[in-house]
Amino acid sequence: MRGAGEETGSHTGLEPPAWQQVAREEISQRLADVDFPCLFARKAWRAGSIWFQFCERDRYVAAREALTAYTDMVKTVAIEERLYRPLCLVFRNEEDEQPMDQHAAAWQLLEWLHRYDPQAWPAKVPDETDDPAWSFCFNGVPLFVNISSAAHVQLKSRNLGRCLVLVVNPRENFDVVASAASPHGRTLRARIRSRVESYNQAPAPASLGFHGEPGNREWMQYQLDEPGLEAPACCPFSTQRRRLR
Repeated sequence: MRGAGEETGSHTGLEPPAWQQVAREEISQRLADVDFPCLFARKAWRAGSIWFQFCERDRYVAAREALTAYTDMVKTVAIEERLYRPLCLVFRNEEDEQPMDQHAAAWQLLEWLHRYDPQAWPAKVPDETDDPAWSFCFNGVPLFVNISSAAHVQLKSRNLGRCLVLVVNPRENFDVVASAASPHGRTLRARIRSRVESYNQAPAPASLGFHGEPGNREWMQYQLDEPGLEAPACCPFSTQRRRLR
């Protein structure tokens, strides 16, 4: 059900469609690169512990089912055993799709997932995206969502190939492996950001910060900007306390 070569859904034994094979190879090439800056992603790749879900672009239901299964696992497995088990939602490109369309598609997906969230928004998490303590939540689990897109040219670390890829982790994972409250955590994050600058041959985005600290806006770290690819002036996501069904 999980692993670098498996999907979260059932295995049919059939050869995956060509687009999935290409997407998997492109992701593999990047994560196998010793210079890829995210040490956690590389460790998960080497361990074969990444959960994959390949989705037809309009198949939000498949993404929802995968995210539900993933967050159910998060709620039942000790954090030490799942630190390096991210979920990668990989979306097939439409024929007329341009790379610049992918970020908007990602935010639309998050809105849809929130609308059909099986659980209420956690009371402990602010529902205003302008709050430094906000994070996206689904199935009662606060999450961090890395939007990786072919639109990124300078920020190669946010480009996992031609497909839109959402890399999802429980937000609490970062408090364990790189807490802002510990010298070790800050040192580790500084090391990763140095690797980001080296890999991208560009300064790290100013929007990278620590969850909960004044001035930090978590959503700005979901979609990073670069020259020629500006992030939205305000968060495209809005929390609905009373979701439509």
